Amino acid sequence: LNICLLPAMANQKISDQDPTQYLPKLQRDLAEQADAIFASNMLPKPSLFAYQKATYDEFLAERLKLMHGLVSHLCDGG
Repeated sequence: LNICLLPAMANQKISDQDPTQYLPKLQRDLAEQADAIFASNMLPKPSLFAYQKATYDEFLAERLKLMHGLVSHLCDGG
């Protein structure tokens, strides 16, 4: 659930960091646009998920819910 395609520059910037390390910084950088951008990338919205306190397993569990919802919607003809 934590596999995505990134430009090389972005991939090098985050390197081997845990998403619960680099996503809070991204949230701050995106400010009021963070929820919309995170949602468009199938990430829990920062307004609803505490990236700063979450464990990696908690992050994956939340992302799994989003992915499950999308796959269920598509399988139901959505």
